[in-house]
Amino acid sequence: MVFGATFAASASTYVTSFPTQASRATLAETVQGNVGFTALFGPIRHIDTVAGYTAYKTMYTTIILGAIWGLFIATKLLRGEEETGRWELLLSGRTTRARAARQVAVGLGAGLVALWLATAVLTVAGGSPSKVNIGVSASLFFTTAVVASAAMFMAVGMVVSQLAATRHDANVIGAGVLAACYLVRMVADSDPSLVW
Repeated sequence: MVFGATFAASASTYVTSFPTQASRATLAETVQGNVGFTALFGPIRHIDTVAGYTAYKTMYTTIILGAIWGLFIATKLLRGEEETGRWELLLSGRTTRARAARQVAVGLGAGLVALWLATAVLTVAGGSPSKVNIGVSASLFFTTAVVASAAMFMAVGMVVSQLAATRHDANVIGAGVLAACYLVRMVADSDPSLVW
């Protein structure tokens, strides 16, 4: 719900803060071409439109939050539950380690679907007013991009949970992977010749 509300609030704020095409053009001139912004937030495209500004303002924040959430929830449900002893309690019943791990993966997948649905409903609703006018397909693309980062780092969390001895260590390794991914993206976006 936070992701969808962030999208809707940014779109609404843009419409009220920059109501005219002249004010939007001034914003575009101020921000575009700034290498620092490009390195931190990625290429700034179409910031003189509601959709472009909303993507610029919310995309990387929600992507990073989604990645952190995915990593932490996966390490909690696997390595964290094992550390607290609840995993062994579960395994004392009528299940195996493999079946329990599959159930966690299915549960994480259900969480991703719930994340996507809630975000999609709010982004479509936030983009639908006539002043905002962000199409359904653009709203769903935004939703998918945000949830994809959560899915990716949920998978990273599942892998590092198997490699690390403690949840803390798994989180540190996963955070290192996230930082490395962010640094690669920063370098690639800092110079057009590095886009490969």
